[in-house]
Amino acid sequence: MPVTRITSAQNALYKQVKRLIADRGFRRERGEFAAEGKRLFADALASGLAPRAVLLDERLDPVEYEPLGAPVYVLPQAMMTALSDTKTPQGVAGVFPIP
Repeated sequence: MPVTRITSAQNALYKQVKRLIADRGFRRERGEFAAEGKRLFADALASGLAPRAVLLDERLDPVEYEPLGAPVYVLPQAMMTALSDTKTPQGVAGVFPIP
């Protein structure tokens, strides 16, 4: 799958992921959740879930995420930081189906 660059906070996918992180009702409504950070992302993969989308900080190499078969989106560092609800963002988030 090709790598797509997101540069605007008004991007629909960016807003959706931000809402998935913040709003439990929205997660239930969509049947999806956002796994933010390398550990949660890896845990979701290890549990057998396939990502529907992968969002990466522009400092990370998208090539290692392409084999997952989901669209990969690269964002500026500031946008990934704004997306995060952690003190030290790791630059990776994935949208997964709720099992």
